[in-house]
Amino acid sequence: MAIFKITYEMTMELMANSEQEALETFDSMTSAEIGEKADKVYVKRVENISEKHRIIDTSFGECLLKNEIVDEDGYHWCDLYIGDNYDDYVGTCDCGLNDDDEVILEQIDELLNY
Repeated sequence: MAIFKITYEMTMELMANSEQEALETFDSMTSAEIGEKADKVYVKRVENISEKHRIIDTSFGECLLKNEIVDEDGYHWCDLYIGDNYDDYVGTCDCGLNDDDEVILEQIDELLNY
C-alpha cells in the first residue's frame, strides 16, 4: 500500500443559509466530490518509509539517519542521531536514505562541523 498526497485548487459556490452551514456542507463532502469540482488536482506518491533507517560510519563514529521526508519540491531530508544508542538528536540532514555514501557523508560532515 502506498501513500499519496493530493493537492487541489478550487473555488466552490454553495447554497446555504449561513457561513456555518456552508462550512458544514463542505466538510460533509467526500474527497471524491471535492476532487471532481477542483480546478486543478495534483497527485504525488509519497513513500511511507517511517520505519526505515540507515546507519553509516563517519569520521565522528556511527550515525543513524531516519524519519526521511520528501518535501513538495522533491528534496529529501532525514533526522540525524549519534551516540551509543543513537539517542542524541543532532539535526536534519539534507539527504535521503538511498543517497550515495559520499553525499550522505558530506551532509553529515557539514551538519556536525557547523
